[in-house]
Amino acid sequence: MKRSILISVILFFTFVTFGNSQVTVVLQQPPPFKFNVDNLWKVTLTNPGSAVNVYLYGEVVTASGIKVVEGRTANFLLTSGTKKVAANEISPVDITKYDNTIDNTLKKTGTFKSGEYNICVYVRDALTNADLGVYCNLYEIINSTQSELIMPEDGESIMISRPVFSWLPPSPNPSGVIVTYQINIYPVMNRQTPYYASISSPAYYSEKNIKENVFQYPVAGKSLIPGMRYAWQISTFYNGVLYNSSEVRSFVFENNNFAETNSETESKNKSYLETYDNKFISASEYLNYKIKNLNSEEKIYSGNKKYPKLNLLNSAGKNDLSIINEKPFSFSASYKIFSNLQNYQSHGTQPPKNYISATFNPTITIYGIPFTADLYIDSKQRDFKQNLNSFAFLFDLNSLTKKIKTKLDEKKNQLIEEYKNKGEQELKKAITNAENSLPGYMKVLSMFKNIGIWETYPVYTDYTVSGVKVKGLDFTFNPGLIYLQATGLSNLDKITDSVFSRNLYATSLGVGEKENSHWHFNFMKSFDNENSIDVSKLNSQITPGENTVLGFDNQLNLFGERFSVKSEANVSVTTRDKLAPKLNEGELPKIIEDLTNANTSSQFDFMYRTVSKINIPESKSNIEAEYKLIGPGYITYGNPGLSGKGKYNIKVKLDQDLLEGKIKFTGSYEYRDNNVGGLNSVTTTSQKMDFKVSLKFEDAPTLMLRYIPVTDENDASLPGDYYKNNLDVFMMMSSLKYKTDGFLGFTTILVTSTSGKDNKILDSNNYSLMDLSVNQSINFKHIPFSINAGVSYNTKNSNNDKFNTTGVNISGTYTLFEIWSNTLGLNYLRETDKNKKLSLVFSTGLPILNLGDLFINAEQNFYSEDVFRYGDNDDFVLTATISKSF
Repeated sequence: MKRSILISVILFFTFVTFGNSQVTVVLQQPPPFKFNVDNLWKVTLTNPGSAVNVYLYGEVVTASGIKVVEGRTANFLLTSGTKKVAANEISPVDITKYDNTIDNTLKKTGTFKSGEYNICVYVRDALTNADLGVYCNLYEIINSTQSELIMPEDGESIMISRPVFSWLPPSPNPSGVIVTYQINIYPVMNRQTPYYASISSPAYYSEKNIKENVFQYPVAGKSLIPGMRYAWQISTFYNGVLYNSSEVRSFVFENNNFAETNSETESKNKSYLETYDNKFISASEYLNYKIKNLNSEEKIYSGNKKYPKLNLLNSAGKNDLSIINEKPFSFSASYKIFSNLQNYQSHGTQPPKNYISATFNPTITIYGIPFTADLYIDSKQRDFKQNLNSFAFLFDLNSLTKKIKTKLDEKKNQLIEEYKNKGEQELKKAITNAENSLPGYMKVLSMFKNIGIWETYPVYTDYTVSGVKVKGLDFTFNPGLIYLQATGLSNLDKITDSVFSRNLYATSLGVGEKENSHWHFNFMKSFDNENSIDVSKLNSQITPGENTVLGFDNQLNLFGERFSVKSEANVSVTTRDKLAPKLNEGELPKIIEDLTNANTSSQFDFMYRTVSKINIPESKSNIEAEYKLIGPGYITYGNPGLSGKGKYNIKVKLDQDLLEGKIKFTGSYEYRDNNVGGLNSVTTTSQKMDFKVSLKFEDAPTLMLRYIPVTDENDASLPGDYYKNNLDVFMMMSSLKYKTDGFLGFTTILVTSTSGKDNKILDSNNYSLMDLSVNQSINFKHIPFSINAGVSYNTKNSNNDKFNTTGVNISGTYTLFEIWSNTLGLNYLRETDKNKKLSLVFSTGLPILNLGDLFINAEQNFYSEDVFRYGDNDDFVLTATISKSF
């Protein structure tokens, strides 16, 4: 009997122990090659037995068996069934680090050094510490920097129809991983910044699986729009999975005829829309006038002076200074409507085939104060993007201030002349009276640099707030020495399953104007609204975050601005997941705990930058030196695309003019260390040089030569880990302008060469790409006709691709009644043994009664392939723009 009871007791405890040991632990998988310490506690537990008090225990062990981190949560009740562990149940978490360097990297980045780790999460009985369930897995962590964009430079004007994009690979470049890239090119619309264009506009062109760190706009791509500003970004993929993205840069695509305007032929050469602006009489009125007077020799203008200007810029009311004129109220406005119609979707484009956009800008000026509304509506809006449409009230008070200052200076000079034979006291009194004659409201408003209401793009510094859109209020108040800028409220709109809505507040307080000597303290706080998305239904890895940046920037100008030094230093505190478990008190510095909602996902890091400039006007020399360090964990929601994290830079630059500006030389050297945070066992260093020489002599061809060599190299001792990459960019541009009795000619030659080479045996990044373009423009003096023709030759040689491309383009422009421009053109591109494209283009610009100025462009493309890549496509593209200022 006793034996039976003993067996029953043993069986009972065995059953309980067995039942509890069957707790299933499932760890939510982080993105590939990444693992943050807060990922340890993102688990789902399944308990088939009865409820039990438990805690989670996690540990991180290197591949060699060295424990680097362990952590334990608070006790919580694990009920029967499946349960996703909530942060409030397991807080606070006690984390122990066994290495000072690990402690440093975790606080700065929340992750571990690059390498392989065995990561385990245990469910333990709170009473007996017995293991009830466990999950272990081997993870590889890679800490690589962003790709560094090389060409085009930010804001550069591009003059070839198929621009070349180049960048440096992430560093360190991981071995045994397939690295590919994606390029996205976005149109920058209305008041957008390049960054905001990248998160709101559908990509004008996108291409994946690029194997080299160079890309040339393809023959199959939709033609870039002349005069349009574009943003571009490179995303890096490891084994086909997105790893990170570069900063966002912009470029402007110029018309590929390279033509320069000339006062003798300006009205004939430039397109209708470029020639007329809101300062001249209506183009419709002028065209009607010319039609009615075809047989008349009467001229509406004489010499170089065109038609009488309308005074559309009415400003201040009547006062002693008569700031602009005496009108107390005036109204002006402008609008622009653009439409795009296609029969087929162009390759690589995200916008729909047919779309329309409209801009409307009414301005009311009351006693010299301009109140402008900016409304932009675009049908390309997509659910997976931020809001493309925008509205704002903009008060350009800075221009008013400049007008007031100009008038005051003019009045002071006038008084000095009038009172030159009188006493100094009388002169001072007269000047004081002139200054006091300004209405009080103007004195107050002149203290504001700008006021923007609703959707604005505030700029503080590149490392605090720059490039993001804020909905709310943004203003700058600068009365004398005091400087105040404030911004808020909303930053991002929610996108289901993708983006939490976000708020952003920023302020800058100090002394001195931003453009001159100053000292400003800057503060920014931004946070996601965790309730804007139902987190329980999320399938993605997104989490609601929070970011705080605190710092200062200053500038000191000395010796008549011959010498200046500018500095900036900031501390950034980022919480990657506001819903992560809390930490025990004392884990982070108290000031960080006070300023933020810190938890296990919080990190903090810093940046600083110093730039010194020396200006020597006697020798026309400018020397610049820069030192910059950005920690790997430095993040600002005010500039999410910030580049250079985890690097320190040293850069020196010289600008030198010779022979009264006929020769210009620019040279720079830049050194970068890409392992500031010690996140990698190897350190990659980059060296970049940039030499540019421009020659511009009278009656001689202009010449520009530029050479940019870049080297990336790490210090790995093992041959398999050692990596070296070289990138070389060379450009030559020459132009010659000449004239005869009958025409004005303009010839341009452009040569670009980009080459790359690395030491990889497999998947090497070796390539060379060369592009040659020759363009000729002829503008006839006695007839309103111009002709433009060009030829191009392009070749690429790499392990992945080889081709030769030949191109020919010719176009002619005829202008009727001096304002109605018509252009007919042909473009032909042939990529040997691959594809060919023929484009026929017709454009016309003309005034439509009093409705506005109409510009139409029709383009018929015939694209076919010898070897399938994108597919044949004979698309017809019709664009129309109508605009008017009144």
